[in-house]
Amino acid sequence: MPRISKLLAAAAACLMLSACTSFSPATDDLMRPPRLTPEQRAINDALDDAALTQNYSLKYPKSGDHRSAFVFHDIDGDGEEEAIVFYEPSIDNTARIVLLDRQDGVWRSLCDLPGAGQDVEFVAFANITAKDASDVVVGWSGSDREEKQLRVYRYSPADRVLVNALAEGVSPGYTTYLIDDLDRNGQADVFLLSSNSRTTLESFWINLLSFDGDAVAIVDKKPLTERILQFAGVTAGRLSAGSARRAIFVDELVPGDSLAVGSTDILVTEVFSVADGELVPVISYSEEGEGEEADYDRLDPDYQKPSLYQMTKRPNTASGANNPNSVPSPLCTDIDGDRAIEIPTARLLPGYDQVDEADRLYLTEYNRLEKDELVRVFAAAINRGGGYMVEFPQQWIGAVTIVNQMENGEWRFIGYNGSDDPLNDLSVELARIRVVSQKDYQDKFLENYQKFSESRGMFSYYGYIPESPSSPLAITWTDLQDMFSLL
Repeated sequence: MPRISKLLAAAAACLMLSACTSFSPATDDLMRPPRLTPEQRAINDALDDAALTQNYSLKYPKSGDHRSAFVFHDIDGDGEEEAIVFYEPSIDNTARIVLLDRQDGVWRSLCDLPGAGQDVEFVAFANITAKDASDVVVGWSGSDREEKQLRVYRYSPADRVLVNALAEGVSPGYTTYLIDDLDRNGQADVFLLSSNSRTTLESFWINLLSFDGDAVAIVDKKPLTERILQFAGVTAGRLSAGSARRAIFVDELVPGDSLAVGSTDILVTEVFSVADGELVPVISYSEEGEGEEADYDRLDPDYQKPSLYQMTKRPNTASGANNPNSVPSPLCTDIDGDRAIEIPTARLLPGYDQVDEADRLYLTEYNRLEKDELVRVFAAAINRGGGYMVEFPQQWIGAVTIVNQMENGEWRFIGYNGSDDPLNDLSVELARIRVVSQKDYQDKFLENYQKFSESRGMFSYYGYIPESPSSPLAITWTDLQDMFSLL
């Protein structure tokens, strides 16, 4: 399935994008709006006139699709874009939001509102209060980014200003969020994932923020897993390719010892849909409960079928990486492009059960949800350090393992024989893959290797297929090319 491989590579690439620099001054103090055109100068002059103080600093959203302090969007529906500007006056530590509009060719301020924090986490636009609305959703935070607050602003045509669309007394905090119209009623909802640490025991919740006819309010909430270390990912899509029912998929990093699968942190997934303005659990810790670990031996007379929640438990395959800040993996995604979200699981490759965690290799499997089962649609071994992955055909699963040659960064694919030292038994070798830098010495051992068409910067990728392999697990060079893809 080469197409699925490319889709997974694209999904994995999104998780791996990062940037670093040794030069780290405050961006807000350095950057100013561009002054290249009369239009840009006019917008900046309008902000100067509206700002509470002569001296101010621009505030830049830290995430999301809009990263500029000046965000342009048609908010009033007149076919022309207005400007939203975030700034912090010199008199206090609270950021503000300004709405600028061009009237008779002149940019003017329509309103200047205080924010709910010192920094802007994100800004987004969604039709929450009406089907034809373009409401402004802003995440605010303090300087430590620990306390995040969400606000929804609607445009008031009568007064030509932005007004708070939240119901009186509603001031929702959040850790992460997702905006989506899951029930397809033509109006978007906001899903807020948050923790409540005001009680003796910290609790975690998913909150549904919707328009109730008068204002935007929390119309429903459901508890999540009891102990969550991190919300690792959140996405939305169809529950299955054959159904129009959509859901939100929440990936959570939790302590492994609490779930009886080891001492290291692991991942689980909870899934919720929306019906009649309420959250409907599809896979839920609180609904299914954890109970005792299920017996996975179907031949055992006391066999207990695991719950869907238990089925989603998987090791964090990124935990063995040298980077302690690596993004937990694997996470839910649409792996095959059918608009349905697949739920990943991961298993140790054969022979790695007694290997140190940092050196373990896993087979990642993506599964579709079918009633009360997870059905595999794709499986691959992912080499994050090398920047590539290899899809496993059906006959390889459980029968093939990988030897990681640390000295040259090569992966060797071998048939697993279950011996006392299976990772050192290369008698059934099926393939090799090596990453080679242009700076490396090109030794003679690459003479029998073939080069993959994909490359990344100064790195090239080479593969090797043994001559006349006798194993029924054998593949061809063409097979290996189809199985290989970059992250």
